[in-house]
Amino acid sequence: MKKLPLFKTLLLSCSLCVCAATAQASLLITETFDYAPPYDVPVDGLNGGTGWKSAWLATENNGTARVVDFRMSAPTGYNIPIASPALRLRPANNATRDAVRSLSTGINLNPTAQTDCYFSYLWMRVDNPDAGGEASFFSLRSASGVQLINFGVQGDEKLYIGVGADANGGTAVAATGSYTLDVKTDINTTGKYLIVGKMELNAAGEADTLYLSAIKSDQTLTEITDWDVMLTGDFSGSVGRLVVTVSAYGQDAYFDNILIGTTFADVTGYIPEPAVSATLLGLLPLALALRRRRR
Repeated sequence: MKKLPLFKTLLLSCSLCVCAATAQASLLITETFDYAPPYDVPVDGLNGGTGWKSAWLATENNGTARVVDFRMSAPTGYNIPIASPALRLRPANNATRDAVRSLSTGINLNPTAQTDCYFSYLWMRVDNPDAGGEASFFSLRSASGVQLINFGVQGDEKLYIGVGADANGGTAVAATGSYTLDVKTDINTTGKYLIVGKMELNAAGEADTLYLSAIKSDQTLTEITDWDVMLTGDFSGSVGRLVVTVSAYGQDAYFDNILIGTTFADVTGYIPEPAVSATLLGLLPLALALRRRRR
């Protein structure tokens, strides 16, 4: 077998470093709704993605929950592929429309050692100006359906974290951020967001911290250090279900690329450019020196 010259080997190593930087380290849950046509079909019974115990459950009795031919968009720097289908929730009669799915492995809110858990999803809401109480949540619940933590947007257009009584020793708590989402009615051009959350979880008796931010699709993604909403408390319970919801008659909410992982890069595909550039620049002088010596 012919050996690859050392100079080319180093350049190949540089390329592999870049590829390695793009790989997701530990994705726990994925759902990209990349189902084959036909579209405008109920999500109930569909079972794509990874990390799930069961298929989607969404009986269409208070509106519809459907996979539709609708393409979401994301901020620059988001490196997760986006397919054209998305989940659309459309409530009826001022009801709440949701879709439920069980996780194959639960998320313990009281781990024995400090654990970080990140999630993200692409989201858009189309408001009915005549409706009130518009809200849309990414809800983490127990395996039996008890509400533990709600992340999402309240009817006042502000990001929101709410913790149920069962996750907080009998006391429900909530935090609303000052960051205000714009109300958009043009579903084709504006109002699409990347929602990112983080849970810093500790053992029982130690404080946990929940974070939430929204990045509009026409912005540039960077690793978040200044979150829009933060909530601290000693939370407990085990997450066994994910529920995505929207409320108010005539209001649509779109969800796509639901991801849960252990790092920010897991759920966004974000690659810090300085880190990649430093790797390449660090190896390049060595490669050039070796090439000159071989001449």
